[in-house]
Amino acid sequence: MKPEVRIIPILFIISLLLVSGCLESKTSGKKAPVKTTGQKLDEVIDNLDENDPVSIAKVEDLVELGEPAVPMLKEKLADDDVVTRWAASYALSNIGPTSSQATQENLIPDLVNAYDDDEDTISVTAAATAVGMGEKSGFPILIRSLRNDDSLIFIEPRRSISAYALHVLRAYTGQEFGYDLHTPLSEREKAINDWEAWWAQNKDKLVWAPDMGGYGGYKV
Repeated sequence: MKPEVRIIPILFIISLLLVSGCLESKTSGKKAPVKTTGQKLDEVIDNLDENDPVSIAKVEDLVELGEPAVPMLKEKLADDDVVTRWAASYALSNIGPTSSQATQENLIPDLVNAYDDDEDTISVTAAATAVGMGEKSGFPILIRSLRNDDSLIFIEPRRSISAYALHVLRAYTGQEFGYDLHTPLSEREKAINDWEAWWAQNKDKLVWAPDMGGYGGYKV
């Protein structure tokens, strides 16, 4: 009788293991709920930490959300938190120029408002994005930024605001007026004055050509 007494518990345990294994298999086979664009966006924004480079790098996840995220990113441009505003401006600078015409038209007023942001990185990024969508009102911000050698915030490798502004100006106009980043700022003043004169002379004549150079540009 002893063997029978031992066999019953063993069989019982095996049965339990098999049942639990089946249940686990069925449970693990269930798909996790799909997160909405808003939930994904909030998850990234809520975990941004200016002292944690890994969390800052997650801003690329916002870019991957694409055009559906634009309405929510527009709202974040006016947030009280500078890191949130920066993340929104960065994402929009990547998403905006490739979005539909209707989305761009709805976005431009928010970018124009961001020209006045207290953080120069956000201001120049908003201006660059607007210019890249045919909104030439961003040019004065970009030209002014040629005098700003501070670093763009949260960007690695480090890059100056003036270098970024020059890159955008040159890309969309084909002009540079001898501006040399490797010289002292005082020696760049003539080139900046030439940029200002160019804008004063051409601001009413500039025409956006969306197919120029593959990503758009301005013609006089």
